[in-house]
Formats: sequence, C-alpha cells, structure tokens
Amino acid sequence: MASSAREVINLIAKTLRKEVPPAFPVRIKQTVIKDPREFGDCSFSEKAKKPYFLIHLRKGMSPDLVLFVLTHEWAHAVAWSQLHYIDDHGPEWGVAYARCWRVTSGCS
Repeated sequence: MASSAREVINLIAKTLRKEVPPAFPVRIKQTVIKDPREFGDCSFSEKAKKPYFLIHLRKGMSPDLVLFVLTHEWAHAVAWSQLHYIDDHGPEWGVAYARCWRVTSGCS
C-alpha cells in the first residue's frame, strides 16, 4: 500500500498511462488551490511543441483523497480525448470515469 500522496500519484499515473491512456500525454502537478471546494482540475495545453493534459492536484491531500481526485481528473482527459466538446460530467465522462475507477480501485 502506498504511504504518501506522491507515491499514490506515481502508482496511479503509471497504471492509468498503461491501462487507460488519453490521446495526449498527461502531466501532474501538486499545487496550492485556494478555493476550499476545489481538489483538482484538468486542462489541455497546446502551448508546448507537443500538446498535453495538465492535472493540478491540491497539495496536502491524504493519499486516499489523491486516489479519488486523480482518477476523477484523469477521466476528464480520457473523455476529452474522444470528443472536442463534452459536458464536464456528462455521459462520456461517466464512462471514462468508470473505466479509470476499475483500473485504480485496487491500486492504493
């Protein structure tokens, strides 16, 4: 069982990259998020030579919470890979989240 948030991030990211890869690479950063209602977000960047998804995770979360939030945000990257525009938490995201959760639920 992973003991720190960083270990969970590394384990989950490695597993998701292999089992549920989005159309573009994913970068993950732990950061200070000021809004107490937010735990993470996913965005798409075309600024670099090669486009990528960027997932921000709230710094200081417990390893268990990191598991849930990273899986949630990864599902956004997977769902957005399939369509240009989708509803943030619509059916396409729900299917992507189910695929991601099946893979990550036994990782921590």
